[in-house]
Amino acid sequence: RVRRVVAAWNEYGWLLLRLSTVTGVDLALATAVLATQLAPRTRRGDRRPPIRFEVHAFYRAWGAQHTAQFDRYFRFSQAGPWQKHAWRPAPEQAWQDVHGSLRSEWGAFEQAALLDREAALLATSLGATQIMGFNYALAGFDSVGQMLDAFIASPRYQVLALFDLIGGPPGDSRAMNALRRGDVDAFAALYNGAAQAAQLAAQLHEAVDAYRQLVRAA
Repeated sequence: RVRRVVAAWNEYGWLLLRLSTVTGVDLALATAVLATQLAPRTRRGDRRPPIRFEVHAFYRAWGAQHTAQFDRYFRFSQAGPWQKHAWRPAPEQAWQDVHGSLRSEWGAFEQAALLDREAALLATSLGATQIMGFNYALAGFDSVGQMLDAFIASPRYQVLALFDLIGGPPGDSRAMNALRRGDVDAFAALYNGAAQAAQLAAQLHEAVDAYRQLVRAA
């Protein structure tokens, strides 16, 4: 957890200082939120942001109405649709693990975009802060394409979009107010849902502690 906090602060500390002031969220907690939400893989030698293409979400958005075309290029586990995501660039080629590498994520996304770009974007977690495409409006964008363009232009927009998503259009959501109160457990339940709230809350508490330890040691 310390490494993730250090990475978040080293890259975005200047922006976190500003966000803490604007949102009224304690700096330690704002840093913890970013540290827990940053994708573990960062872009290297490539202007494209990290993404995670969700095959089952693309199936819901487009594939269910075009099953023959979908099945040529994509598959996922029927037992657990978030599992065993695979793709191939052509029916005669071997299946590849979608989530095996950033290159594979982009390859799967680009294949889906050839079939329906809008549906592919909506079904993809975009940027280092892992915002699903269908949340573009809550993140402050007019379209999912605009969100991707902004994320490609600068990682700064990816961080700002995370806090816009948390705050909602008026910036005064229940999740944002929970952060302002320092109520980590309430925020985790509101942001991640009841099923995964405990896991996120534990990560946030650890990240806050790590931040404060680093500040004391500085």
